[in-house]
Amino acid sequence: MDQGTLEGIGTLLAMLAFIAVCVWAYSARNKARFDEAAMLPFADEEKADKEEGSNGDKTDDEDEPDDGDETADDDTAVDDETGRQTTENKVGKNL
Repeated sequence: MDQGTLEGIGTLLAMLAFIAVCVWAYSARNKARFDEAAMLPFADEEKADKEEGSNGDKTDDEDEPDDGDETADDDTAVDDETGRQTTENKVGKNL
């Protein structure tokens, strides 16, 4: 066997593998599984929407207007050395 024959066999095997993957990906048998996998990035959003809708309470303060009150929330502190405000994330708090 010379080099040209080996390259031809390699090309043929690569082409057959590509066709096999295309047939597998577009087969009707796998459609339901692939449709479910396509929705996985949105699963957390749907879960959060259900939780928010079930208790009816607002979980964040973004919708409330700022009244100009400069009092610090329970998760805001002032660094004594620099005088800057720092925010500490608490476990379980929705941001």
